[in-house]
Amino acid sequence: MRQRIAGLDLIAGGRRLASETTIQDAGGYVLVAETVVPAVGLAVTSCYVADLAGETAVSHMHLVSGQRPVFRQQVLGRLAGQTHARGCLLDHASQLRAAAAAELSETGVLQLDEPALERAEAAWRISE
Repeated sequence: MRQRIAGLDLIAGGRRLASETTIQDAGGYVLVAETVVPAVGLAVTSCYVADLAGETAVSHMHLVSGQRPVFRQQVLGRLAGQTHARGCLLDHASQLRAAAAAELSETGVLQLDEPALERAEAAWRISE
């Protein structure tokens, strides 16, 4: 089930850039998070495959309008956060911040509120 997650916001030049973040539980061990920021032609997709007792593998794809996609893959240890879904959203937000920093001429700030983390956790529970 795919759900919109409000509360992950990119702020640059003193203004909030319109964006949309979704999270999808694609099975008991797979979670996909995606954020699109149309104003700067940026999308970040993160796919997590987890062994819930230990490691999580992740593939990130950074898409910037007019450029080739950039892929990053790695195996993570335990994710920060109280639950797997929270940890995935925190890691995804970190990737979005890095991708935006590379594309914005001014310094941007990424805000992630507690209700967004709670919605990610709820999205994870729906499919269990």
